Amino acid sequence: MIINIGEENYIYSEDIIAILDRKTIDSSVEGKKCFKKFLRHLNLTLAIDDDIKSYIITEKKGKTQVYFSKISSKTLENRNILSVWR
Repeated sequence: MIINIGEENYIYSEDIIAILDRKTIDSSVEGKKCFKKFLRHLNLTLAIDDDIKSYIITEKKGKTQVYFSKISSKTLENRNILSVWR
């Protein structure tokens, strides 16, 4: 199933590894440090945009990608759960 992650961006639900809440990551020094290290490993930088509410980690054909979304992790999770039941 295809999920809209905001701003006309769509991903396949079966490619989702994790949906992470930005506030949860930012609330912990270790969490933020670990996530930054993960992004560096993928040659990405942490988004500075204050409107970002969640990070979606996907993997397809061995390639890992991280999407930044202005939609809350809870809403994205609900969209993903609903797509499984359809």
